[in-house]
Amino acid sequence: MLFSTLTFAQKHTEYYDSSTINEIGRLKNGKRSGIWKFYHENEKLSKTGNLIYGKPEGQWKFYLKNGELKAVSNFKTENQMVNGSISIQMLILKELKNTIKENL
Repeated sequence: MLFSTLTFAQKHTEYYDSSTINEIGRLKNGKRSGIWKFYHENEKLSKTGNLIYGKPEGQWKFYLKNGELKAVSNFKTENQMVNGSISIQMLILKELKNTIKENL
């Protein structure tokens, strides 16, 4: 017997109270999956990277409010950071976890 299941990624966008985009990406089975972009309220990119069922995977880029690149980090399964200094790792993981929790 051959079984197949189709899962559809649904486009998802959230806005700040000011009507500017807070985040944009896709939900798969109700979880953030694929490339996600998060924005500062001034409409500048805040962070972008890949999420697999809500967990960061691969390269993530983080930006200051003026749009300047702040950090680039790589993640593998279970939120383990592959590169970056310990202090930067902790700040980035905390920021990512807060973002994901706030927007569930």
